[in-house]
Amino acid sequence: MAEYLEDSIPFDDSGAAPNVTAAKEELRREMKRRISAMTDAERSRESECLVERVIRLPDFESARTVLLYSALRDEPDVGILIEELISRGREVLFPVVDARTHDLKAVTVTDPARELRDGAHGILEPLDGM
Repeated sequence: MAEYLEDSIPFDDSGAAPNVTAAKEELRREMKRRISAMTDAERSRESECLVERVIRLPDFESARTVLLYSALRDEPDVGILIEELISRGREVLFPVVDARTHDLKAVTVTDPARELRDGAHGILEPLDGM
């Protein structure tokens, strides 16, 4: 998918994007359309490629703690990344909003299968944070 990005932003003759906000909105719409059109197999393959790129980043390799999110259907699946981090002994945190106070906190997850459940909008959330 990355090969399509460079042609998606309208640049003027000087090489500058005249309306960056509009261009970003158009790019978001286009990417959402492309992702929605993907099969599950394509989405899985793209997610795996993304994870491979992320785990090779120097900052990622040296990180001891990583804050992640649970993906919606039209977002990259980070499940593979979560498992990779845990297998490397990294601390994995998930953001949780306290429904009563609206405070944001980060909760450590060591076993996603046991410690995450469907929350608002079908997004996996830590049990400990509820």
